[in-house]
Amino acid sequence: MGQSLSWKITQEVGVYHRLRAVLVEWGYYPSEWSVEFGPARPDIKAPDAQSDPESYRRAAEQGNPIAQFYLASMYDRGLGVPHNPEKARHWYLQAANQGDPDAQTNLGVMYMDGEGGPVDLETGIDWIKKAAAKGALRATGCLATAYDNGTGVPKDSRKAFELYMQLAGRSEFDPIIASAQYNIAVAYLKGDGVEPDLSRAMNWWERAAQQGHAKARECLRYYSARR
Repeated sequence: MGQSLSWKITQEVGVYHRLRAVLVEWGYYPSEWSVEFGPARPDIKAPDAQSDPESYRRAAEQGNPIAQFYLASMYDRGLGVPHNPEKARHWYLQAANQGDPDAQTNLGVMYMDGEGGPVDLETGIDWIKKAAAKGALRATGCLATAYDNGTGVPKDSRKAFELYMQLAGRSEFDPIIASAQYNIAVAYLKGDGVEPDLSRAMNWWERAAQQGHAKARECLRYYSARR
C-alpha cells in the first residue's frame, strides 16, 4: 500500500488540488473522473473564474461557513484572486471551526503539507480525524493513508486496512474508493494487516478495475496469467 497523503477538496466537481498528478500515476485521468463534490451547498453558488471574490468575502466575514470554504478555495487555487495559501488556511480554519468537514479536510492537509504556515502533523491529523468521524470521503482516505505510511500517526496496517474497507463499502463512484479497493487487494497479496489471500486480492482488484483503476487491471492480468 502506501499512497500519497494529500487528498484536498476544491470547489470543482471531481478535482483534487495537487493530487491530480498522483491520481494520474495510479491510473486515473481527469476525463474519467465523475464524482460529486462534498455535501450539497445550496445557499451559495460555487465560484468560477468570473466570480466576484468580494461577494464571497462579505458573506464569509458575516460568518457563513459555505462562503468561508469557497473563499478559502479561491485563495487556495488562485481562482479570481491571487494565490495565497496563508489566506486559504485562515478561511479554511474559520469554516472548519464551524464544523464543515470539507474545510476540516483541506485544513488538515495544509497543516500536514506546510501550506500557508509551518508543518504541524499533529494538528493536521486532528482536523482530518474530525472530518473522517463525520464520514467525509477524502478525510477517511487521507487518514487511511496516514496510518498506512505512519505519517502523523504510528504506522498501523490493520487500522489502515479497516479504513480502506470503510471506503470500499461506499456506493459512490469515486477514484478514492477504487484506490481503497486496490489497496485492500495489495494488503491481501502481501499479508499487510491481514492474512495473505491471493483469491481475495484478485476479487478486490476486479472491483477496482470495474471502476477504471488502471493498476488494478494490470495486476489482474499479471496474476491471472500466473495462477
